[in-house]
Amino acid sequence: GFRNDMYTYNAMASILLRARQNASLKALVGDVLSSRCLMSPGALGFFIRCLGNAGLVEEASSVFDRVREMGLCVPNAYTYNCLLEAISKSK
Repeated sequence: GFRNDMYTYNAMASILLRARQNASLKALVGDVLSSRCLMSPGALGFFIRCLGNAGLVEEASSVFDRVREMGLCVPNAYTYNCLLEAISKSK
């Protein structure tokens, strides 16, 4: 059957962000982590940016840390900048 990848997760995150469905966006974080799908630094950055724009900074930081620990992505400068942007918007 069909299995979501980071591109479908990012599409869902973008839709949920625009619809202001923060509870569903929060739940999507769990789905992303439990699926253990590999992701590019750009895809991770986009997901973190969606979470930050929704005000879900703790979730954004947690995803960043967990994905790194699980070996699903090696963050690059873009990914770090997305995380810093999410944190700075929360202050």
